[in-house]
Amino acid sequence: MSLNSIIIIILIIILNHDINAKTIPRDAPTANIIGNKLYILGGDVMISDGSYQPTNDFFYLDVTNIPFNNTLGRISWTDITHLGKMPANSWAASALGGKNDSIFLFGGQMEPNEENALVYVFDINKQEWYEPKISGNPPLRRRNFGAVNDNLGKMYIFGGTADKYTGYPNTTDFNDMTILDTVHLTWHEGTKEGAPIPRTSYAVTILPDGNIVYIGGIQKSTDGTYEYVDMSEIAIYDTIHDKWSTMIAEGEIPGIRGEHTAVLTPDGRIIVYGGETKHVAAFPQLCVLNTTTKPFTWSLPESFNPIPDLWLHTATIVGNYMVVAFGKLSSD
Repeated sequence: MSLNSIIIIILIIILNHDINAKTIPRDAPTANIIGNKLYILGGDVMISDGSYQPTNDFFYLDVTNIPFNNTLGRISWTDITHLGKMPANSWAASALGGKNDSIFLFGGQMEPNEENALVYVFDINKQEWYEPKISGNPPLRRRNFGAVNDNLGKMYIFGGTADKYTGYPNTTDFNDMTILDTVHLTWHEGTKEGAPIPRTSYAVTILPDGNIVYIGGIQKSTDGTYEYVDMSEIAIYDTIHDKWSTMIAEGEIPGIRGEHTAVLTPDGRIIVYGGETKHVAAFPQLCVLNTTTKPFTWSLPESFNPIPDLWLHTATIVGNYMVVAFGKLSSD
């Protein structure tokens, strides 16, 4: 796929028309693509007093006709919130599981946290939510982290933070690797040897060779201070050998950031979009990490059409298109 064929379709709800679901603007929802449907769950929505609270909204967009051509103004979301009594949730992570026929939702902020399960599963075939019984030692509930799944049905969960929003009185940041086997429903722990220091707000994707790539974010140093991770420092977790390593990427290094997204193209490039640096839009908003070179190489493609400054959004690869939905605009 040539760089010119990467088309970004911004599905920010305030820009859409003919919406038939409760698709009000939101930050930090989850997104998963199964077949021709893009599922969106939860997120923080603004209420009347200007504060934010989680929602249990659940809906999907049929992406069969992407790029929608001249029908963008007439696309509509299908509301399926009624399919289960899910708690309000945001800042969680989700991944496909089982036989790629289920969405596994882990952690996040839920209301109330103490009364809700750590993991919920949506069965695509049965069209229902349920709470799975998982053996092993479960991790602590956390938020502001990412998760990916491999082709064996394992969900990899790294880092994040536990705080008052997840039901804990004190803030704790993590650098553990939690592995959920979604086929056999068991918890496992990956190695901490060589792992990055506690990290949140990063972007993550998994390569076909089983290496998980962690980009940017915010890390907590041993002295308790927080700092943004240099975008040249790429943390890699080898799922095959349970091993951490760090690669120093070359090329045009983009600015530091958190709350951005990353998707993998079919030809081995990671498209990073959005993010913020101390609540200001990161620059540039669009950058590309080529994983076919060793070391990986950054490039900063030219944008021919204006793209919004965005963070806390979702990004999903659909064929040759990256579909970006929701999030916070820098003008908000």
